[in-house]
Amino acid sequence: MVAITILCSDKEYANALMESLSEEFRTEARISVYTDPIKYNPQEVDDVYYVTAYEESDDWKGVIIPERTLFLAEIEQKSSNENVISKFSSVDLIKTRLIEMITSTVKAGVIRQESVEAKSSKAPKLIGFFSPVRRCSQTTLSLTMGNVISETNKVLFISFESFSPLWSHIESSKKKTMEDLLLITKESPEKFNLFFETVVYHGDFIDILPPIKSLHQILDVRAKDWVDLINQIKIKCDYDVIILDLSESIHGLLDLMGMCERIYTLTQEDYCAKAKLNEYETLLRNCEHDDIMFKTVKHRLPYIEEIPDGFRYQPFSVFAKYVREMIMGDGLYARLCVD
Repeated sequence: MVAITILCSDKEYANALMESLSEEFRTEARISVYTDPIKYNPQEVDDVYYVTAYEESDDWKGVIIPERTLFLAEIEQKSSNENVISKFSSVDLIKTRLIEMITSTVKAGVIRQESVEAKSSKAPKLIGFFSPVRRCSQTTLSLTMGNVISETNKVLFISFESFSPLWSHIESSKKKTMEDLLLITKESPEKFNLFFETVVYHGDFIDILPPIKSLHQILDVRAKDWVDLINQIKIKCDYDVIILDLSESIHGLLDLMGMCERIYTLTQEDYCAKAKLNEYETLLRNCEHDDIMFKTVKHRLPYIEEIPDGFRYQPFSVFAKYVREMIMGDGLYARLCVD
């Protein structure tokens, strides 16, 4: 757990900074604000790292300040001291400097990563969606199912599609993508927890990992890197269910499907759809992936006129009701509740 303490007499400034940092760190940090020096009482707590955004003013003279402190000074020029930043800097710059302070000390061992044993023994369940048949509403179904499951579970949604429609929903709020997270996983896995919170988009019902935008960038990712990323999320992030909206454009597709507990494959009734599905199943048999076939649920969506437009989840819509009945009927809902 990371503790960020803001010491500042300017209540409006301090609260604005707290709100911004809260959006950035979410559950990875406990953020406190003190605008009155008399009420501030620093405490030594094991396994908690204090980053104090401290206002250098006469009000706070004599207050005991933790060693790892970012000083907010009333200066306009850049300071040569990396622990001093102008109070008039942008909130983004202050957030960046705090993240740098935290992650640098994580690497030095100031924060001890929570051990796997200390976490819940309940590993998140991976539910995959893949079909060789195009335009069968795979993303619509996977998103809706994720939202339905989120009524009783904490859900993360990951899209592996090129040209993902998700960006129309999250573009304005997130600049980092899954590509940044892949880089951290490979080069600095000890920073994964904190960096994950700067990437993930927290929706009203489910969390979404912003997909990679470029097809060429997706093709550059090795199978091992995808597997390592999913394993990092399973171990270090607190999710009950992870939804994988898979695509044939990624390396390691079968590896990721092998990690899933359940795979939904949508199809159509026309000849071409059946032929594609047959070729896909032949490939699985030839690659000795009978395990994938065993945990695959093939499904054809009926025509539903009232499928909600856009990404806002409507729990009482006809389609949400259909998906809810679907997972009740195939046993997935029971497995999520029992396990």
